[in-house]
Amino acid sequence: MLAPLTESVFFWSVCVAFAAGFTLATWLGTRRKSLLFVGLTATLITATLGAFCLFYVATDRKAVRRTVLALADAVGRDDVDATLSFVSSSALKTRFKARTHMALAEIEWAKVRDLEIVEINRYTSPPRAVVRFRGSVGGRFLSFDSAKFTVLVDFSEVELREEEPGVWRVTDRCKFSYPGYSGEISL
Repeated sequence: MLAPLTESVFFWSVCVAFAAGFTLATWLGTRRKSLLFVGLTATLITATLGAFCLFYVATDRKAVRRTVLALADAVGRDDVDATLSFVSSSALKTRFKARTHMALAEIEWAKVRDLEIVEINRYTSPPRAVVRFRGSVGGRFLSFDSAKFTVLVDFSEVELREEEPGVWRVTDRCKFSYPGYSGEISL
């Protein structure tokens, strides 16, 4: 219900454009400087309120998005401890696979694209979120030949849960599919 107020740049752009347009139309119709001043002040207040709502009001969607992007950053830095800090302590399979795969390679970069928050369910205990994204990871294998690799994840669906207020972590419910592979690989 309040998502446009706290997450939509388009919504606030339309509000500011409407306020500016109304101010211009009123001033052109009356040519009164006092109405121009009031209108410009209202436009400035609308823009300031929009910026405040977009950047400073915390929402679940922003927290989930921030978690996924921070996780990708930790993987891209090849920081195992930072990566595992975004994985729930009860997600034993995911923690094991992350630790194992990161030990086999020197990761040079990781990217997340097309991030979509499918669902945030606050009616479960603890609250859960499902995100979909495309991603890629590149680096070198830690072996004698140090071959470079790039793994493209065509589609991922990852579940996160809120373990503390505003802190979302990845669970064991993860599905990945890769280009050329028709099924899904679940962790």
